[in-house]
Amino acid sequence: MNTYPYKCMIALETSVLATDADAFFVRLKTMVEAGGGSVQELYKAGSRRLAFKVKGKTEGNFFEMPFDATPVVVRELEAFLRMQDMVLRFMTTRAAVSAAASAASPASS
Repeated sequence: MNTYPYKCMIALETSVLATDADAFFVRLKTMVEAGGGSVQELYKAGSRRLAFKVKGKTEGNFFEMPFDATPVVVRELEAFLRMQDMVLRFMTTRAAVSAAASAASPASS
């Protein structure tokens, strides 16, 4: 199955320790790689005020995780994120492929 580029924006509770957050993202990376995908890098966007209360919280620590994976892995990843108490919100989007990159890739038959 083909892999596609995705970006996942994740908001964690501010009470989460850095070591717990690191272990959490290692788990996410392991899930993506086990499904045949790859994680480029984790970007920490820092603590931000939320537009409205989410789970009674007004602030969250935001992270962006760009990765390549199959749609099946994305569904598993999102199911895992839904079950985590430390996750306030998340959003996974399929990243746009540039015209140069799509022209360089061979046409699939």
